[in-house]
Amino acid sequence: MKSLIRCGSFVLAAVLFFFGTQTLQAAEFVKADVEVKQESKTLFLQIKKGAKNEPISMQTAIVRYAQDGKTDVSVDLVSVVHIADRRYYKQLDLKFKEYDCVLYELVAPKGTIPQPGQKSDNPLAMVQKIMMLLLQLDHQIECVDYTPNNFVHADMSPKEMQEAMKKRGETPLTLFLSIVLDMLRKQNMEDNAPQEPAEGFDPFELISDPYGPWKMKVTMANQMADQVNSGSGLGQTIEALLIDDRNEKCMKVLDEQIKAGKRRIAIFYGAAHNPDFETRLQKTYGMKPMKTEWLDAWDLKRRPVNTVEVLLQIINELNK
Repeated sequence: MKSLIRCGSFVLAAVLFFFGTQTLQAAEFVKADVEVKQESKTLFLQIKKGAKNEPISMQTAIVRYAQDGKTDVSVDLVSVVHIADRRYYKQLDLKFKEYDCVLYELVAPKGTIPQPGQKSDNPLAMVQKIMMLLLQLDHQIECVDYTPNNFVHADMSPKEMQEAMKKRGETPLTLFLSIVLDMLRKQNMEDNAPQEPAEGFDPFELISDPYGPWKMKVTMANQMADQVNSGSGLGQTIEALLIDDRNEKCMKVLDEQIKAGKRRIAIFYGAAHNPDFETRLQKTYGMKPMKTEWLDAWDLKRRPVNTVEVLLQIINELNK
């Protein structure tokens, strides 16, 4: 049962992750294909704890990268989680006013601007909605203002994703089989590793215990932080599809914006994308992390929830 619970909460955490004119002289900013030497690991998501080691909040990072004073161009990796506290997104809205351009993620046709209230065809959308109700959180699309002129769509279209799959020789069948093999490899590695006491929550507590949703929230926050900072992800196949291909597209848009004279640039993507983005910024532009700012995304302080009220909200959603 504990293994099932741990696996289930890991999958739910994964769902929340993946389902968003001045001219610069060429001499001022030059690409540099350099060898990446990682001196210390950059964190993009962390759990803030109190004096008694109790969880207070899950935080996401804004990490600034630059070329050590060689140019005034800087790129901020603005980590985000796709459901969070509403005030967190309002903080981000204020931050985005500081940039010449904000490159945002959204698998959609070129130039698509997310609009609040849009219905999603994603079959996981309902799972995400239920998780929002249980965790008392809001959705990024419903809270972030994507309409300012400095926002630039920097993601693949569904057609481009299909073409990337075809280029790698993938079909829906081979993709499915590759994902299954990745999961089996990961399970084998976990089975062979030294076992530690499993932390998790009992799904029945979500209804019977007013602190059940809080326990689930803390468990998922820890798993999400581990997933991002370890770089283990969900396997090579999913990472190639959801991380590598899309990050490569974003870097092309970044290059266009730099050539157009933009100096203060933000890349506004899910936190799981940022270890790869960091490597690309270092290798392509010789940029280094300069400073980190942390924002509280989830309030993790222990609070009860009216589980009956939440259950009624979920039933109402399912009947829509």
